[in-house]
Amino acid sequence: QEENKAIYNAWGACIDNSCSYVPLKQRYDGNKKYKDSILLATSILQGSLLQAATGAAPFDAEEAKRFEKALRRGVLFANLLLISENYGTSNEALAARYYVNEAFFAMQQVQQQRNGGKNAEWWLLCRDSWNSYLELINRAVVPKVGEKFPRVTASP
Repeated sequence: QEENKAIYNAWGACIDNSCSYVPLKQRYDGNKKYKDSILLATSILQGSLLQAATGAAPFDAEEAKRFEKALRRGVLFANLLLISENYGTSNEALAARYYVNEAFFAMQQVQQQRNGGKNAEWWLLCRDSWNSYLELINRAVVPKVGEKFPRVTASP
């Protein structure tokens, strides 16, 4: 945005961050709707995907679909937390999409790399991408919205 150009919304001129503010109700409703999906993705990442990365157990197609669905819901959740109706898409929302995409790509690599080798590296990329996503969305989760999501601390 240009510094000298005035920005308006339905109520008049935007002052400070008034146009980019995301209402608490929108964030609260999003948390209520998508919280379980975020926790599921974290659980799969720390559980069956980690086991697949270490070679302890296979990561089957059904589990991959559950993880993918949870990641997709994560993008929808980030949209509710980070995008204001008045301002449009934010850089944070775009970064959240990027991190979810990276986590999905790394999961696919772990699933396809059946013979060890780089599986641990791919899992670390998935973990780090997911943790970066959680860091972004946790900024928008204030006590009135809900509890912040725990980061993944496990390692192969």
